[in-house]
Amino acid sequence: MLCNITHSNNIRGSLNHMNKIKKTKSIFQRGMVLFFISMISTISLAKEKAFIPEWTAIGKATFNNGINLPMYGISVENPMDVGVLNDFSDCHKVSKTCTFAFSIPDAQKDQLQLVEIPDTGVTLVPREWREVYAGVGVDGSTSFVFYSQKDRKNLSTSQLAHYNAGACVGCAYGAAAQYFDNAIRLAKENDFLIEPRPKGLHLIKVNAKKVIFSRAVNATMEMNGVAYFDPDSDEPYSVTTVTLPKTERALASTLLNFSARK
Repeated sequence: MLCNITHSNNIRGSLNHMNKIKKTKSIFQRGMVLFFISMISTISLAKEKAFIPEWTAIGKATFNNGINLPMYGISVENPMDVGVLNDFSDCHKVSKTCTFAFSIPDAQKDQLQLVEIPDTGVTLVPREWREVYAGVGVDGSTSFVFYSQKDRKNLSTSQLAHYNAGACVGCAYGAAAQYFDNAIRLAKENDFLIEPRPKGLHLIKVNAKKVIFSRAVNATMEMNGVAYFDPDSDEPYSVTTVTLPKTERALASTLLNFSARK
């Protein structure tokens, strides 16, 4: 269950989908949980979404070692008004090229693409993965799930998922409690829901604000992830996870290294 993450030596990481939720005293807390689940839940929710993101070729991405990847932008629904968000980085308007301080392994150059999501950022995605749910909330929360079209009938398999709680403090504290002890304390002090730490989780603390984690999904699949929590930030919590066969750990490492490069 090893995933090499930039700036963290050889450390492990992983993510669990949402477990049992503690009982709460208020309707507000229950509503908060439902919102949180809707943002980071599995691809089955993504499949039920009526809105289908539109893919647009917006140029190429160039990396440190001279490798170029195709770059796409995908539209998302505008949470504030009728319509979609489809504005992409200015770097495409002049040269049609974006440059990233990151190295792509030569063996993976034909496997990857770079995708930009409005108000969310850019992410490396396996090139064959064209199925996606992406959303932006009115509180600044963002989420996406990419998966392979061949997994339509088995949506618990390979996927790349991301969730940022935005300005929803309760969502951030409750979710971060799975991986950060200070989030548990803050959630209890504010009477927020606390997500229990998943069973079978391998967790390594990189620093006070960053952890890497992993867990086995089944005999052949594993989930690796990186999470950030900073209660003093305007956006306190975010998490990115990759679920792939154990034989594809090198690919999982590249996807998470790019996410953790900041």
